[in-house]
Amino acid sequence: MSWAKGMSFWGRWMPEPAELYQMYLGEHAWAPAARYFEQPHYGEGGWHRPGNDCPAEVQVASLKYVCEGRGFDCSVDDGFTLQLPASDLILGLDLRWSGVGADYVDAKGRLTAFDPTAHNEGPASFLIRKDLLEDFLRREGLTMCWAVLGEKRVIGPGHQPETYFSLEASGAYALASQGLIGFLNFRPVELPHPSE
Repeated sequence: MSWAKGMSFWGRWMPEPAELYQMYLGEHAWAPAARYFEQPHYGEGGWHRPGNDCPAEVQVASLKYVCEGRGFDCSVDDGFTLQLPASDLILGLDLRWSGVGADYVDAKGRLTAFDPTAHNEGPASFLIRKDLLEDFLRREGLTMCWAVLGEKRVIGPGHQPETYFSLEASGAYALASQGLIGFLNFRPVELPHPSE
């Protein structure tokens, strides 16, 4: 966290969730097709040090499963994107796909990880049971961290505003024994007029 306080995560240099669309949803994490796509070329890079003198190796905890609508096989009318747990989480928590939506259950049949947008409208998200995640992290000697990026713009009226300003947000959070710890830094940026 002390390293992250001096960092700006702008520039998309931190790893992001891979986007997979070349396999069936039920094949994720166990089928030969899924293993084939678990390589950097397809976006799943596994553990690696992202650069900027990052003191730790990181791995993304989820991935995006993308299904395009109106495809050749006509299996779906509208496309969708679901957030799924990364393969290491599925294996480490002994999860399996329930066969419904993006729901993953543990060996006792408890719903453990899911994307609620498979069942209801809303923003795509990846949710996981905190108690089971904390047990897994403790057992493996790992920490769950989030790199945060955001932006707010103030734009003048008209199609070509005279000036506009941007407020960039960059921060980091980690799951600790006392809950979430972290920070969010803001930096005002005055951007030149588009005609300059």
